[in-house]
Amino acid sequence: MDATERPTKLEYDRYLWLVALLRDAKYDDEAVQRTHPFLIKDVQCSAIFVAANDALASIAALSGASAAERTKIAEWSARSAAAVRDRWDHSLELGLDLDVRRREPIRCVTSAGLCPLLVPSLTPAEARHFARRMFGRDFAGAAGLAYPVVLSTGATSPEFRPRAYWRGPAWPVINWLLWCGLRAHGLEEEASRLPQANLALLARPDAGFAEYYEPFTAEPLGSLDQSWTAAVTIDWLAMR
Repeated sequence: MDATERPTKLEYDRYLWLVALLRDAKYDDEAVQRTHPFLIKDVQCSAIFVAANDALASIAALSGASAAERTKIAEWSARSAAAVRDRWDHSLELGLDLDVRRREPIRCVTSAGLCPLLVPSLTPAEARHFARRMFGRDFAGAAGLAYPVVLSTGATSPEFRPRAYWRGPAWPVINWLLWCGLRAHGLEEEASRLPQANLALLARPDAGFAEYYEPFTAEPLGSLDQSWTAAVTIDWLAMR
């Protein structure tokens, strides 16, 4: 694979060091949480957990789950929703991950920061805010895009690298996730723009079902036959 698509040697060295520390702790969760230097509360995963628990609550109601079970699911959802709200950064207008060791937000402009849209309890004004941010100059409204799709890292960010893994390319699966969030808040007009742009990208003769795409040239990158890209394409086509 082209080296420009991958992390740098320095980044890989850091990853391996962190993995070695996990090995030394024998992958014991309690030991890792006490000692590991890299401990992050992830806003995207937390938002997905909220949406997953709300879906689980619907299944629980249909399946006749006990009141205690449904209460527990509601507690999980509410606690995670509050955690996502607490990560709102007004200056960047995004939700940010938290570095637990330093007790500081990680101030990176990435598509993960748009994922509070997956939290059903957002107010209409909050949901519209994230929609505006999504289609602004950092993401789907960035200058020079081949197609107006959401980028993985903000185009005006110093960390932006248009070919590098998660550092800039567009991932259809993340666009699908954000599409789900927009639709959940009734923002159908905004939501319709994502399938339109992504399906146009995917319809190109050489596009395949790549893992991710260079945003200015639309070059397919990473795995060229990625099942989750095919899956979200099927879902978008089924909604037509």
